[in-house]
Amino acid sequence: MARRTRIQDQCTEDARYNVLSPDSVFAALDNQPGSLQQHCRTFILQAMGLKRLARIVDLPIPKTMVNFLANQLTVDDFFVNRNNLNSDHISHCVYPAKCLLDMSEVLLKCIPPCLVDDRVSSAMEAWKDVSHPNIMDKLVQFNQGGTEIVVYEYPPVALVDILARQRRQSRFLPEYLIWKAFNELCSAIKYLNEKGIIYETANPTERISFDENGGLKLDSGLLYMPSPQDAMNAMAMGDSSTGIYTTPEVLTGQQFRTASQVWLLGCILHEIAALEPAYQVEGTDMFATLANIMEGRAPPPIDDGFSRELKSTIIECLKGDPDQRPKVEELANRATAIMERMKRGYEGRQIVDL
Repeated sequence: MARRTRIQDQCTEDARYNVLSPDSVFAALDNQPGSLQQHCRTFILQAMGLKRLARIVDLPIPKTMVNFLANQLTVDDFFVNRNNLNSDHISHCVYPAKCLLDMSEVLLKCIPPCLVDDRVSSAMEAWKDVSHPNIMDKLVQFNQGGTEIVVYEYPPVALVDILARQRRQSRFLPEYLIWKAFNELCSAIKYLNEKGIIYETANPTERISFDENGGLKLDSGLLYMPSPQDAMNAMAMGDSSTGIYTTPEVLTGQQFRTASQVWLLGCILHEIAALEPAYQVEGTDMFATLANIMEGRAPPPIDDGFSRELKSTIIECLKGDPDQRPKVEELANRATAIMERMKRGYEGRQIVDL
């Protein structure tokens, strides 16, 4: 599935991908001198940076210039390298890109008119005002040729890459950092629930990354909207590292709900601690893994070096009966209390970041 890849510094035109017309060749950029207004726009945007573009209305400049700056972004202002794309990017119309105005790395979510149905429209409306320190920021949105282009920040470190690195080194993550990440994830999910948004994904570890300061960032729900086909793909057979994250209630035809989110939280917590999925597919025996989930069997125990609280939290989150799982709010409060206690124990010692 999707992996974070550093965008190449060399933006060669032959490698450029046309996000509005994937089957066509990207037209060469016009190198003719632009108007004075265009030069002013470029200078201002370069000076302020893309991350501050959303607050452009606060600039002490004429309203006409504000509108020009905010509404005149185009795909020409972004470089998408076709060599950095995978099937996940293509199928979801999500593209890692470099903004040519300030050379920042971003993600472009393209929503063409043919894909806008009631479900997508509702999601766009629900997510338009989402703002949380542990949810990927939407930097700006513009329309070009009827296609909505939503520009998101691109946190540089993916959780899947951290887990892969730790597996290679045969080293578990410090428990404090595990609780920190879990606390931030619970905070993001709790915030979304309070806004009436039920965050659902077939591949939860793929949807988490970290910024330069080690802060957790959950992907926007618009980036990789799940579908019934996604759930089927998530249960497809793969290599020994493949995990199944589908909840027991969903497997039996019930609706995904907040208690189902707790199951996903338990799967993530187990995987961060054990460096392996809670319900891993061994070889090609997918059905044995599905049976373990549907019959409510606990995953393999994590290392004895972890605390009893961490082990019990995983077991509670992965109970087969959704009504027996803790609430997201309870998990967030528990993680906060444990972090505070561990932080006091770490006084005078350095805490290594992710």
